[in-house]
Amino acid sequence: MSRTLIRFPKGIPGFEGYFQYHLMEEENSLLTQLLSAEDVHARFIIVRPQIFFPDYLSTVDLGQEEAELLEVTPDDKLEVWAILTLCQQDMQKTTINLRAPIVINRRTGKGAQFILSKDSLLSRQPLFSELETDCNEGTMEGVVG
Repeated sequence: MSRTLIRFPKGIPGFEGYFQYHLMEEENSLLTQLLSAEDVHARFIIVRPQIFFPDYLSTVDLGQEEAELLEVTPDDKLEVWAILTLCQQDMQKTTINLRAPIVINRRTGKGAQFILSKDSLLSRQPLFSELETDCNEGTMEGVVG
């Protein structure tokens, strides 16, 4: 398992008081954990959205402000991640937040969550899109703890 410290200069929406997270990647796993270095209860399950939605990366367009926040240079290869909301009763009802991806610049060790302006992108997009996702009880809003 690899562990990389990522600094979120503005925090993550809803968790603005936490600025440092460990990106915990397990070899041969689609899922990754993003763990707050400041509060063990603030952790997220994230995934690379293009695995499930192949055209997704074409919808992610960073503006100048976002690029400056991450200190992006022309040679940087940014990573795009999305937070999952897990349904404890039925994992088939898991949703993915396509509206607000997490973007990481490994060169600078900085990350941020940005809200995209495309109305067609959902914050609770069914991960397994052909299934109903009526799961109101027992959800884990990307936060495990």
